[in-house]
Amino acid sequence: MVLFLLAGNDEGQAAGQYAAAYGLPRQKAAADVRAVSDALVAQGLAGTVGRRRRGWRR
Repeated sequence: MVLFLLAGNDEGQAAGQYAAAYGLPRQKAAADVRAVSDALVAQGLAGTVGRRRRGWRR
């Protein structure tokens, strides 16, 4: 999942790639991506950039 977040420009793109790779419904993939993204932010491993895009801390 993290690889899809890294490879994409935003959560929507990551969800699309995740759904396609594992044959998941788009809504399920989006929920999974959001949960992982939120967990990474909560642990301080990622931060928000702008309003909708997430970025990695350096």
